Amino acid sequence: MQENPSMSFVMPIGITNDNCPIPNNSKIQVKEVNPRLAASITFSGYPERDVCESMQRKLKELLISFHIKHENNFEIHVFDSPYKTSNRRNEIVVSIKN
Repeated sequence: MQENPSMSFVMPIGITNDNCPIPNNSKIQVKEVNPRLAASITFSGYPERDVCESMQRKLKELLISFHIKHENNFEIHVFDSPYKTSNRRNEIVVSIKN
């Protein structure tokens, strides 16, 4: 999906920059991300490259069919531990242009 992949964690409601735990590793950054309008498509299983690319194409086709323009900044969101073997949830997400 990206040339320089990174990992992000979403903090629960009520956690802000003021009360977020301080990372014990200097490579970890805590930053606030502005809200955005996005489109997504959900799929199960392991997020292997070919599956992700296929789902990205499918999402692009859906957006084109509804005349929705996007920022082409696709992301993969993985919600489960690698050790979970069934009922896994993943999403391909892209920002929608204003």
